[in-house]
Amino acid sequence: MSEKKPISAFKRIAIVIGIILLILIIIFGAFLITFIINEKNNCLCSFADNSLCTDKDIKKLSSYGDGTLENPYVIDNSTFDFVCIGGWYSRITVHFIIKNCTFTNGLEITQVNNFVIQNCSFFGEDNYPDLEYCWLEYCTGFIIQQCNFLDVKLYIGGSRFTIEDNKFSSEEDCIFIESSDEFEIKDNIFSDGLVDLWHCTNVFVENNLFESTVFLGSQKGLSLYDVKSLTLKHNSFEVGGVNLIPDTSWDTYHGRIFNEFINNTIDNQTILLIYNESNKIVTEIFGQLILLNCTNILISNHSLTEVNAGIIISDSSNCTIVKNNFTRCFNALNIYYSTNCSIYNNSIINSYEIGMFLISSDYSIVRFNQIQNSTSFGLYLWYSSNNQINYNNFLNNSIIHQAEDYDGEDNNWNYNFWNDWIGMGTYSIKGTTDSYDYFPLSSPVDL
Repeated sequence: MSEKKPISAFKRIAIVIGIILLILIIIFGAFLITFIINEKNNCLCSFADNSLCTDKDIKKLSSYGDGTLENPYVIDNSTFDFVCIGGWYSRITVHFIIKNCTFTNGLEITQVNNFVIQNCSFFGEDNYPDLEYCWLEYCTGFIIQQCNFLDVKLYIGGSRFTIEDNKFSSEEDCIFIESSDEFEIKDNIFSDGLVDLWHCTNVFVENNLFESTVFLGSQKGLSLYDVKSLTLKHNSFEVGGVNLIPDTSWDTYHGRIFNEFINNTIDNQTILLIYNESNKIVTEIFGQLILLNCTNILISNHSLTEVNAGIIISDSSNCTIVKNNFTRCFNALNIYYSTNCSIYNNSIINSYEIGMFLISSDYSIVRFNQIQNSTSFGLYLWYSSNNQINYNNFLNNSIIHQAEDYDGEDNNWNYNFWNDWIGMGTYSIKGTTDSYDYFPLSSPVDL
């Protein structure tokens, strides 16, 4: 019986290498299959009645055209429930137009450029209650025109686009645009809802009508959060107006919010912007006032109603706000990154959110004001320090706390009247600063 020859070291190495290569081939094949499946899935919506991922998909659904700039594919005269176009692995490169179509629950376009949506209608019918939107993300060079949006939010994240001559009707956001650059919103009608812009640059908003029959509990009009280089011209607001909301970098760009601010009105009164002025008494009649980078401004004897923020003061100092009446505003008075303001003898009644809101604003005096029936806080200090809040009447603000002091220092809250004070001891101010009115008044201040 012959003996088996031992396997040589070379053969052992070759076998091991072969096994390793086989394993790697299996792993790579599985990865490739998974990638292909995921690529396809990322271009599809399981809830959509049409998912268009490639140029061929666009061509197949279109009625005519060849996909060029001069002769784009046209998808027209169709009714869809929900349509997805593109996706994270979109391979669509052609030009196309969607026109004269109806979407009963929405449209989603991702990573697609060079298209037009024209004369289409978008309606929410609650088949997919979370999908009642027109969602355009990472898209460039598109136009939305002559469309009708009814209870469908338009969400956009992109650049170099135009929204013109459309009609929007919504009780919440009509449009939400985030992290976008170089776009126009013009000649549109917005009914009841809000146009909300976050982290946007080089924005042009002109000749829009913001109409509303009521102003109850939510913002209307135009809200700007970290928006730079904005041209705002010839816009008409029935209620709401313009709201500015600061972020942590607000003080580094406040002078670059507006490129132009011309002929904007609320309830047929001027929305007044005062920028970089000093030693001024505001005598103009206005429906809303915005002060940016100003010093020693006097604002007195004005009445403001149904505005997102009646008066906005930012990056300013030594401003005096006295004997003004604020009624049914979302917030009555917003003060951002400002110092040494004097706020006396104002009446703030029935605010839908906060009566008076100070953000990163220090060394101001708030006295002899009537702040009543705010849905949220009557007065809210946020990162604000060394303010004097004395001899004010706080009546029926919120259902839990009438005021809050969040992460500030050395704010003096003594000698105010709080109608929910129990009649003995101190009055606790909500917030992180452990603040109190140590000497609350037993009867209202005679104003």
